[in-house]
Amino acid sequence: MCSSLLRALQEGLKKAKAGAKLSGIGRAVHQSARRDRFTVVRNLAGHGIGRRLHEEPEGILNYYDPSDGRLLTSGMVLAVETFVSTGAEIVIEDKDGWSLIPPDRQSYIAQFEHTIVITRGQPLILTA
Repeated sequence: MCSSLLRALQEGLKKAKAGAKLSGIGRAVHQSARRDRFTVVRNLAGHGIGRRLHEEPEGILNYYDPSDGRLLTSGMVLAVETFVSTGAEIVIEDKDGWSLIPPDRQSYIAQFEHTIVITRGQPLILTA
């Protein structure tokens, strides 16, 4: 699962270029996960980073949303967070008020992320 997760993240990062659609990242992540017979968690997403932890753009999805026409611009700093699952497509908050779990309590979910700076070419990976 870990190699599939990293591959999905790498595929998404290939789409992270100035002038490209933000939704291309999620499309690539989802397609990569599906090729490895996994799915993605749809109610967790990446986000912009700057002076605060969560900034615009919000909702860097792990799947393709055709209505999302936002464009990436040079200098944007993003947390691209991939969430790959063996089955569940959403997570819910557990009774402890902190943990996120799959509703079926059987799916495995793995998460990995990189913080990147958008450039005209390949993104600058700050967390490599």
